[in-house]
Amino acid sequence: MASRARAGCADLYVTEINISGTRTQRHKAADLRWVAGVAKLGKAKWMKLHREISVKIVHGHTVHNTRYLNILVKGLGKTKAPVGGLLGEDDHTAAATPDKGCNKRVTL
Repeated sequence: MASRARAGCADLYVTEINISGTRTQRHKAADLRWVAGVAKLGKAKWMKLHREISVKIVHGHTVHNTRYLNILVKGLGKTKAPVGGLLGEDDHTAAATPDKGCNKRVTL
């Protein structure tokens, strides 16, 4: 899930990540989920999801303490399986469209 740091035209940050499907079975979970600001103890590590695919989720925050998640993925191009979700093949129009009134205009 992506959400704005503040109301209006603020920057958009990834605040929740859910990975589900057959690739998560090796982790004995129906899905894997991360929420910004709810860090697991220890340093972020690469997690192997499949022979070719590894993922690492890193918690971050801005100078104004806005919590977000960085998503790092290795080997995705080596698989032939489709990838869905906001960062995959699903429609991201809603997340990429600024709220009404956020269009920046310059009058010369």
